[in-house]
Amino acid sequence: MLFNCCECNRSISDKALFCPHCGYIYSETAIYSAIGETKHEKCVKDNKRKKRKHTRLPNGFGQISEIKGKKLRNPFRVMVSVGKNENGRMISKLLRPKAYFPTYNDAYQALIEYNRAACDTGSQATMKMLFEWWSMEHKQTLKTENSKKAIDSLWAYCTDIADMYISQVRSKDLKKCIENACTMVYGKERKASPVTKRRMKHLFDMMFDYAVENDLAQKNYARIFQLPPDIRELEEKQKTGHISFGDSEMERLKSNVGHIEGVDMLLIQSYSGWRPNEMLALEIKNVNIKEGYFVGGMKTKAGKDRKVPIHPFILPFVKARYDEAVQLGCSYLFPGEDKTHHMNYHSYDRIFHSVIKELGLDKRHRPHDCRVQFITMLKNAGADEYAIKHLAGHKISDITEKLYTKRSFEWLISELERIE
Repeated sequence: MLFNCCECNRSISDKALFCPHCGYIYSETAIYSAIGETKHEKCVKDNKRKKRKHTRLPNGFGQISEIKGKKLRNPFRVMVSVGKNENGRMISKLLRPKAYFPTYNDAYQALIEYNRAACDTGSQATMKMLFEWWSMEHKQTLKTENSKKAIDSLWAYCTDIADMYISQVRSKDLKKCIENACTMVYGKERKASPVTKRRMKHLFDMMFDYAVENDLAQKNYARIFQLPPDIRELEEKQKTGHISFGDSEMERLKSNVGHIEGVDMLLIQSYSGWRPNEMLALEIKNVNIKEGYFVGGMKTKAGKDRKVPIHPFILPFVKARYDEAVQLGCSYLFPGEDKTHHMNYHSYDRIFHSVIKELGLDKRHRPHDCRVQFITMLKNAGADEYAIKHLAGHKISDITEKLYTKRSFEWLISELERIE
């Protein structure tokens, strides 16, 4: 510490015994008096400087604090840094699974191990590894196999970032991946639709939420950007309502059963009302040919495990598919390419549009239109409103109908057979 010499008024050190400028000699008491402290006060200050027992931890490394005033077996608490808030201040949380330790050294060792693991994992883990970790946990919350496969289908569009380290990925990388997204389907390149691109954005949101929560990333770079306006506008333009088949289109379908692959599937769906994925997931154990009904359904409480009569017109088509599945040893009514699992939506979509093209039907038709056709035919035939809801798996909000009216299965059959 410096103070001014009382003789020449120049700066000298409080350690000096005389002024190097004028030679004035200082006693120890004079020095303390000159710097405005007593010897005792200076000793207290020096002791405080020497009191720090441990080296200061680096920024972002974490913190160790001793809880005093209580008799604790583990008084040393470890907090780790998990990011920064909007003001730039560090956000900390307790180290898991153990945050309290008996000695400072134990706490320090735990903090070193945590940072080593975070460094090794976060810097070396790729986006593909992140997807595998996240999807393994997320799929446990999903109820259907189709929902799980949909996630894998989305990830197939993300090859551009699959091998990048999590720590290297930024918003611009995710945006570029979404804008240029494409994958290979049956040997052909398929570009992502606007709907798929929106779902990819949601996928990245959830993946980085998981990464931040598990200290694999400091920030969710997916949630700080929005999809470009042109993608959202194109998505709105491509949204079209479902349309039913015209009478002439239905006649062309009926007259080509057995001549064009997949026509029977369109007719089965049109006369039973299943959603595409519901129909594809039908198991042969839930298809009763003798008594003439299916059991299936998903998505909603009203739609799950519903019993739907098999219309007499499609019974031969259903029986043919049933016998084929039994012969192949497949447990599903519509086997996939591996003959073990059921046909996936993409395969059915390909078959559907192949039939539409070959028969020269309206190009705007989509697989869900067969369900629309079913409901349209029931309404045109004068079927009861609640019969339509029962068969389609729609929620019935009327309390009297829902709780107090008991409908027999024979009644459903009679309402279904109003369709010719």
